[in-house]
Amino acid sequence: MYKIIQTTTNDNDNALEISNAIIKKKISPCIHIIKNIKSVFTWEKKIQIKNEYLLQIKCKESNKEKINKLIN
Repeated sequence: MYKIIQTTTNDNDNALEISNAIIKKKISPCIHIIKNIKSVFTWEKKIQIKNEYLLQIKCKESNKEKINKLIN
């Protein structure tokens, strides 16, 4: 059974770089990139609202740590 790791980035090129690196290492069979995700968060004591890209990374349990190291 596959797991889903989710992460966001504010840059399409970065989303593609992350996805390509993971796919080339063969540690995920498929990654979805979803654009225009609205993120609301606090940064430097101010509420921020930004558009981001959501990556949904499908993986086996045995590859979760490898993917986490790559995206962090």
